[in-house]
Amino acid sequence: MIISSTLLHRQRLSLKIRFRLRFGQTIGDKPRQLYIRLSVDGQTTSDYASGVYVRPDQWYSAKQRVLGSSKLALEINHELETIEAEHKNLLAELLRLKQAGVLPTKPSAETVKHHWTRKTTLIPTLLEGYDTYVKYLRGLEGTPDAREKRTLDKWQNGRSYLADYITQQKSERLTVDLLTRKWAEGFYYYLIKRPLGQATAARFVGYLRASINHLVETQKVSDNPIAGYFPDKGKDKPVYFLEQAHIDQLWNLESTNPTTRLVKDWLLLMCYTGMDQPDLERYVKEPGRYHQVTEAGVMIAIPRGKTALIACIPLLDEVKYILANYPAGIPTLTNQTINDYTRTIQELIGFDKRLTTKICRKTAGFLFICLGYRIEEVSKVLGHSSIQTTLRHYVTTTGSMVKAGMLRVKKDAVNHIRQPFTSIYKAS
Repeated sequence: MIISSTLLHRQRLSLKIRFRLRFGQTIGDKPRQLYIRLSVDGQTTSDYASGVYVRPDQWYSAKQRVLGSSKLALEINHELETIEAEHKNLLAELLRLKQAGVLPTKPSAETVKHHWTRKTTLIPTLLEGYDTYVKYLRGLEGTPDAREKRTLDKWQNGRSYLADYITQQKSERLTVDLLTRKWAEGFYYYLIKRPLGQATAARFVGYLRASINHLVETQKVSDNPIAGYFPDKGKDKPVYFLEQAHIDQLWNLESTNPTTRLVKDWLLLMCYTGMDQPDLERYVKEPGRYHQVTEAGVMIAIPRGKTALIACIPLLDEVKYILANYPAGIPTLTNQTINDYTRTIQELIGFDKRLTTKICRKTAGFLFICLGYRIEEVSKVLGHSSIQTTLRHYVTTTGSMVKAGMLRVKKDAVNHIRQPFTSIYKAS
């Protein structure tokens, strides 16, 4: 039968649905399942199950109904009419969403079949969309684009906050297409009141935005309603790092505690590579795997676990020296252990800020600029996607940097700013 409506007519689409028994099952009194053959605009799908069973000897194919007026016959015929209506309404809704710009493509017979057989919502809810992207991220494990476990944990944490806010707002069935900037702003302020910092709240809103971007990329929806919403992250934290006097103190730090000495070496490795702890652990496990020999020397090329961007790091003598002290490989330490010991080391080297592994990573920016590298090169060393990230969060100009610039202009930066390594620092 042909199903039409004003909307379908305006879009010049026709829907034809027929119920049929499978070949070889058209006779007898044993109940057999009816299958659906659907056509939309002349495009026909393969047959799929209706879930309705009839006796072949009571099925009238030409009239598309069960013969008789028994209660069972009436119920079956009503169920078939319901199935027809569901397909009709489904196509009409798909057309409406396409016309509204929510769906990127014109509905087809396969699209209608897909949604009817899986009983899915046409547009994912916020949580469904979020979960779809998290599933995609987890599926990247074992590939160069894989995310670190701690990053995935943050995504899961963000989901918990999102689910709580959705429940609070009674928005369980809120679909992605109906999301508004005002709703997203409400989520942002809800996070701040939890209380979370502005930067953390903005990050969790960013997770929601990224999950919808993924739906757009996979053509589940055609537009992201909050694509342009970037909440305030608050004032940038002051940029600070270890300066040369602190680094000298760190090199010359003596301790009878072997863990303190080991933590010291891990901190120095971070200072001279710019890697964070997970990436550095991968590197020291198999250094040669990430080395690239160039005409200018050896470069470490390692994908960052956090972003999968490649960090290109000149292999400095300091790194070689530290690793040479551990022929069997430098032992790893938990992040908690390093954090515990940095409090003591911070005092011993006279650093008046909180010393963290992140500060050591920022110190690399200072060191490489002082060695004569330009800011865009330092950005690549740190594995940043944008030089603005480097400028905003990692580098602030100091007198040492100005001096390095003066020496670079004189084309004598390396000879003037770095004496031979072994003459500056005493052996540990």
